[in-house]
Amino acid sequence: MKSTDQSKIKTNEILDSMFHPKSVAVVGALSQPDKWYIRQYYIAPLLELGYKGKVYAVDTKGKDIPGVQNYRSVKEIPGPIDLVIGCVPAKRTPELLAECRQAGVKAVQLFSAGFSETGEAEGKETQQQLKALVADGGPRIIGPNCMGLYCPESGISFCTDYPKEPGPVGMICQSGGITGCTVRMIVDRGLRFSKVVSF
Repeated sequence: MKSTDQSKIKTNEILDSMFHPKSVAVVGALSQPDKWYIRQYYIAPLLELGYKGKVYAVDTKGKDIPGVQNYRSVKEIPGPIDLVIGCVPAKRTPELLAECRQAGVKAVQLFSAGFSETGEAEGKETQQQLKALVADGGPRIIGPNCMGLYCPESGISFCTDYPKEPGPVGMICQSGGITGCTVRMIVDRGLRFSKVVSF
């Protein structure tokens, strides 16, 4: 097999692990009342849109999330993890990426903000650290500072009111706000999505 063919197979496997993950871990201060939006954006859609894989919560305080088993770190989760959704402060993302690499996580979506988009030196430096951590076989990153993925076929979403039915439309969008508005406008016109990426 040619190296280009092998590269295509590997890319397809990574994309499949993003859009059709067999397991998802949501990492952040999930049990804190003021972090309700993390549960609303990521835990609730997985539970309500019919996701069939395993869902894990990672909360360093070790408190349970209703309907989801909690762990104190990614490394404590038994079995392979296809997709990690990171909702931790930017300064903690290098630690999270290092854990994910060690655990063999295939893809990491970073809801976290505060990187080079801020224009500040600290954010730029943290982003460079992330690039180094995922180089040479580390997990692929979606983001940072993004809403992530919507794939109704697999039950992956960042909104509970998105349709469960898949369709022929695909979309990649930089802005989370515009992504949400566009999905709803197109859905109101009777169309359905196959995959949406808010990166």
